[in-house]
Amino acid sequence: MPPLGEDDKPFLFRFLNLTKGTEFRVVDKTTKLAKSAPAVGGTMTAVFDPVPSNYWWEIEREVSETDSTNITPVKLYVGSPDIAGSFRDGSATGQSSVADNSSVLRIGPGEILSAVWTNANAGDIGTLLIQYQVLTKD
Repeated sequence: MPPLGEDDKPFLFRFLNLTKGTEFRVVDKTTKLAKSAPAVGGTMTAVFDPVPSNYWWEIEREVSETDSTNITPVKLYVGSPDIAGSFRDGSATGQSSVADNSSVLRIGPGEILSAVWTNANAGDIGTLLIQYQVLTKD
């Protein structure tokens, strides 16, 4: 008898093979802070280190704060702010503001999260604190 092809195998067996290794497992829950360089031209940017390979960050909460006397809207990007579709979240005030996402923000291996504040005074500093879970796949 010839060997069975993929379509000849029982459905459950094919299903298990397709899903193996696709489930995420939480390995840590932590916070991380990124601080901007002093504002230049009304803009300050904070950039987190890239997500390590084989890991994902599932961001549950972001807190933005600046020392500016102005209202400094902040936008969060995955990747470069110059790339269409990289915007993920933001705050109209940017100062002592919290974003509790209705769904988590997942960032994959090698991706970078950045925060960009606008309307800042020269020399102002912005900070972004994220609360997140570190995930890996089994």
